[in-house]
Amino acid sequence: MLQWPFPQTSFVSGDLTIERWDAQRDMDRLWRALQAPEVWQFNPRGVPLDAQDLARRMGQRTDGPERLTWTVVLRGEVVGTTSHFRAGEAVEIGATYLTPSTWGTGLNLRVKRVMVTMARSNDASGIIFRADDLDERSNKALLKLGASFTHKSAEKVLRADGTRRITRFYRLDNDTCI
Repeated sequence: MLQWPFPQTSFVSGDLTIERWDAQRDMDRLWRALQAPEVWQFNPRGVPLDAQDLARRMGQRTDGPERLTWTVVLRGEVVGTTSHFRAGEAVEIGATYLTPSTWGTGLNLRVKRVMVTMARSNDASGIIFRADDLDERSNKALLKLGASFTHKSAEKVLRADGTRRITRFYRLDNDTCI
């Protein structure tokens, strides 16, 4: 049975630390790390207006699945955020936003591996991912991780440009090595 919320407050893997998000500690550092508009290209709400708007987005939502939000720290510097969402006995990993200077370095794959390890160690029945159909970088990363594409779905949510978001869903079973 899935342990929720996870009892861990941080996870260290070499120079990478993923720690439970704390608004007072992390908000300003995260805001500085995620200023680039391209970070938010596929976020339906677009670029956050300010640090407080970002903090609202990061907090626990009352209109959606239960969420654990994490701060991604590389060599002592905040470089992004990611989240676990409860999906029954499975766990969805998503809402991952990393500063562009880390793109193409393999950091996203490392973060996802840590997130999968945490979910599995807390008895998740499987791992779910989703990505905007237009986000080629995210879709390639999920396949590289070993996740299997399951289906596409038209969302009720519109992208920032007004087009309807099409989401690609992926699953990573617990017997899949990462």
